[in-house]
Amino acid sequence: MHHGFPVRYYKKIRERNEALDCAVYAMAALDVLNPAFEKLAENMTKEVPVEESSDLVPATPKENRPAPRRRQAGGGFVDAWR
Repeated sequence: MHHGFPVRYYKKIRERNEALDCAVYAMAALDVLNPAFEKLAENMTKEVPVEESSDLVPATPKENRPAPRRRQAGGGFVDAWR
């Protein structure tokens, strides 16, 4: 009681509790998203046939690649607004 009125206050019991916070956030996210676990499980167990393609282009050797373009000094957007 403070000045004749009941007062509510929080008494800290332990220092920190991140594990409980993470569990509560995960449960809330699960409730909001409401995923279809049965369909997800079906999709994970399906086998997808692998098709081989002969249209693949071999990688360019490193010595034949063009040099990367370099920026010119003083041409950034920070200086452009002036």
